[in-house]
Amino acid sequence: MNIKLDLPNLLEQELSLEATRLNVSLSDYILKILTLRRDWLEEVEDAEDLADASIALLEDGFIPLMDVKRELGIS
Repeated sequence: MNIKLDLPNLLEQELSLEATRLNVSLSDYILKILTLRRDWLEEVEDAEDLADASIALLEDGFIPLMDVKRELGIS
């Protein structure tokens, strides 16, 4: 399946930056985000699960979007 996404320029830049940092294509990175989100929504039952999911994401090398924005000087 092919899907065309018209992303705002700033969001595309942020996602591209993170994909480059992880050495994956932008499309692969977006697919991973969508897959992780789906999996988390199925597994998250409470705040502790959400905290565990956040830790797992960081261990996988992802940087929270707010940290990326801070690094780019975006508020």
